[in-house]
Amino acid sequence: AFDTLPHNRRTLLNCYEEMYDIINSNHNRHLDGQMGFFDFIEEKNTDTSGRIVTVPEFSSLHLMKLEKEALGYYATGHPLDGLDQYIRINGFTRISEIADSESCILKNESKICIIAMLSSKKLHTTKNNKTMCFALFEDSTGEIEGILFDDVYSSSASILSEQDIPLMIFATLSISDNPEEQNKMIVNRIERADKIVPLDYKTLFINVRSDETEKINAIISILSNKGGKEQVRLCFSDTRKVTVINNIPNVNITKEILSKLVKICGKSNIILK
Repeated sequence: AFDTLPHNRRTLLNCYEEMYDIINSNHNRHLDGQMGFFDFIEEKNTDTSGRIVTVPEFSSLHLMKLEKEALGYYATGHPLDGLDQYIRINGFTRISEIADSESCILKNESKICIIAMLSSKKLHTTKNNKTMCFALFEDSTGEIEGILFDDVYSSSASILSEQDIPLMIFATLSISDNPEEQNKMIVNRIERADKIVPLDYKTLFINVRSDETEKINAIISILSNKGGKEQVRLCFSDTRKVTVINNIPNVNITKEILSKLVKICGKSNIILK
């Protein structure tokens, strides 16, 4: 609904209280009882347009946060959307793959790494006067609880106090014995993902010799019908020429595709930029 109004949300939030007070003050003398909000709007003699100072809109990340506060979920996107490509290419664990006890394919005490947002946290003081933290993390696929013992929480407290930042969480999976309960993570380390994750890959470079026909054909076979966002370039090490692959548009690079290409060309000849 607010998308249809002439001012952005930040501008409206900045001025709505003043607008309400102006209209209320100008019309109070005409009121002899309770008045609805839309009665204010319907009055045509009060001009408040000059009081509206337009300011730049909130960042998309902040708008998503406000959406969740209002609705209980993200509506127009997810804060991790910009990292989706990095998560996919590097094979990070998704929460949906580990949170449910029945569908989880990993074993208890498996070492995992996820990229997620902090949804909430609750601190608990133990009998030994140590601080534990029970944190709820979420990505675009689900939520999972992480338990931080005193030493881990102490080293992570400053990061967890910041708002709306993507986190890289290294943890040990704790699978519940009760299939109706969700699994948990014992958190070992937390880092800011936005400090170490490139936000966008644009091109996949594959190094081969121009006369390696069999290898080139194998590459073409792997990449055929894999439409997506990333460009692909063949780099001929003998001629130093860079070329596109005929009849192959941009591709959607997955962990499986990268594994196949590495087997054919070697890891050092597969470069993402």
